[in-house]
Amino acid sequence: MIKQFFSDFYWEELDYLIIDCPPGTGDEPLSVKQVLKKIKGAVVVTTPQDVAILDVKKTIKFLKEVDVPILGVVENMRHFRCPKCGELTAVFQGNELMQLTKEHALEVLAELEIDPAISKSADEGRPYVYYYNNQPSAKYLMEAVNTIIKKVENSD
Repeated sequence: MIKQFFSDFYWEELDYLIIDCPPGTGDEPLSVKQVLKKIKGAVVVTTPQDVAILDVKKTIKFLKEVDVPILGVVENMRHFRCPKCGELTAVFQGNELMQLTKEHALEVLAELEIDPAISKSADEGRPYVYYYNNQPSAKYLMEAVNTIIKKVENSD
């Protein structure tokens, strides 16, 4: 199906094509690499739990084996911000990510909070970073996007 997605549709010139794959090293990322051949980079997304980092380790190994540059890591659901007092609480425990990023010289692009506005904006089909641009996670996410764009454009 992935091959058909890229071969059976007419694609006008794109600035960027972002492909969201499930975690791990299943058939999907391999199929994308086989079909597209040249990929300018991958962003690894994880959550704080150490068990999630096991998938990240496999993903990093896979990306290196297939020669896809890793642009950085986004840690999703790092904290929950209390809507009343603004205090941050780590909902999920884990401490393996920082060690892993140091070990592989990877940049943490963003640490995103659990924010109910993210699901609300998705349900409404409205871009979170546009409609909730005053939220800390929206600002961190835009900073991450700008960093990714610079890395991709400098890879030419």
